[in-house]
Amino acid sequence: MLYSLRYILPVVVLLIFGGWVYSDDIPKPDLGAAIENVQKTLSQLQNEIKDLQSSVKELARDAKEARVKQKTEKPLRASAPPVGAGQTEPAPPNGSFAWQRAQDAYERGRRSEDLKAYGSAIESFTEAIDLDSKNDSAFLHRGYAHYYLGDYAMAVSDLGRSLALQPNNSRAYAMRASALASTGRTNDAVVDVTQAIQRDPRNADNYLLRANFFQQIGQTQLALNDYGQAIQLAPDLAKAYLGRAAILRTHGQLPQSPSRSIRPTARVMCAGRSFISPPERRSRHSKISTAPC
Repeated sequence: MLYSLRYILPVVVLLIFGGWVYSDDIPKPDLGAAIENVQKTLSQLQNEIKDLQSSVKELARDAKEARVKQKTEKPLRASAPPVGAGQTEPAPPNGSFAWQRAQDAYERGRRSEDLKAYGSAIESFTEAIDLDSKNDSAFLHRGYAHYYLGDYAMAVSDLGRSLALQPNNSRAYAMRASALASTGRTNDAVVDVTQAIQRDPRNADNYLLRANFFQQIGQTQLALNDYGQAIQLAPDLAKAYLGRAAILRTHGQLPQSPSRSIRPTARVMCAGRSFISPPERRSRHSKISTAPC
C-alpha cells in the first residue's frame, strides 16, 4: 500500500496542477513557483514514507526477536526445580552427580570404619563433606573416627557440626559427651548425655554413661540412680551392676571380697538387689555366673 501511494500522489498533484493551467476561471499561478512547491511537497511525502517504512521494519524486527527469546527461555524455566521450603536457590546442573559422588565416598568411609581403618575413613568422610557440606552423617562418623584415634578435640568439632545439621541425633550427643569427658570437660559431658537421654529415653547405655560421669564428679546418688535406671532397662547390662556395686562397696554397704573368682562378682550384684538374666539373654561381654544369690 505504501508503494502505491508513492505513484498515486504525484498523479493527483499533476491533475490538480493541470486543472489550474487549463481552467479559465482560476487565476494562473507562477509556473516556476508552482513546480518548486510540488517538488517540495513530493520530497516531504517521500521522506515521511521512508520514515514510516523504517518504523514498520523496526517493529517487525522487535517482534521477531521477542518470539526467538520466548522460545529459548521456556525450556530453561521448565528445567529449573521449584523452590520449596528450605531451598533457597535451584540446584546446579551437576548437583545430582556431586551428590552421588558424595554418597560413594561416604560408603567407602563406612566400610573403612567397620574395618577400624580410621585414617582411611577420615579421608573418605572428608571427601564426602567436600562434595556435600550438609551431610550430617559424614560429620558424625568422621567424629567417631577422630574419637577412636584419640583426637578428641576434632571429634568434638565434627560431632558439633553434625548436631548443627541434625539436632535430634541422640548418638551424636552421646559420642560428643564421651569426647568431652576425655578432654576433662565432664560437666559439659553430663549436659550432652542428658540431651541424648531426652531424645532416646529407652537407651540403657546412655544412663550408664551418665552414671559414670556423675561418679567422676562426685555425684554419688545421681550415679546410683542412673545405674538403677540402666539395670531396669537392660537387666543383663553387667557394667551397670558392677558400677553400682563399686559405689556401694566404697560407702561400706558391701563387704570387700578377697576372692577374685567370678562368684563373688555375682554376690556383689545380688547385694545390689539385682538379678542376672538367663544365659541366652546375657551380653557376650558379660562373663558372670548366673548362680542364685
